[in-house]
Amino acid sequence: MIFSRTVSYGTKPLPPKPTAVALAVVGLLLLAVAGWLVSSTFELERNGVHTEGVVVQLALSGSSHYPVFKFKDLKGRELTVRSSVSSKDYFVGDPIPILYNPASPLDARVNEPLMLYLPPGIFGLIGILFLFGTFMLWKMLPMFERAYDRERERHDR
Repeated sequence: MIFSRTVSYGTKPLPPKPTAVALAVVGLLLLAVAGWLVSSTFELERNGVHTEGVVVQLALSGSSHYPVFKFKDLKGRELTVRSSVSSKDYFVGDPIPILYNPASPLDARVNEPLMLYLPPGIFGLIGILFLFGTFMLWKMLPMFERAYDRERERHDR
């Protein structure tokens, strides 16, 4: 593999081993967040209340549409919640399946697998990519260390 001319903007090159460790730590943190999100979703599915709501608005953020839905909790209170996951599948007036925490009814989510598991899936995928980057860096560590030493010598002159 031939490296082209390095552009450093006056900064020193980063050592490969600490970079690999940092990538691994970030990847593991992202996987931990994904695990926590999956765990909380399983808990909500196990102990949550299933009901049906109605889409009352589509909140726009950039090009994303977030359904805002109303539903009644077990105490008969009418609650309005904005989904944390965007979707163009819903229109105002559409019925929508809801899953909410009875202890905290505003912790309500659209009860569909994609809407429930997309956030932990994204965190998990990015975490896996970071760990894959760590693995690739570690496998090519001797080559990166030689390049680092050459670059450091050139920078120190």
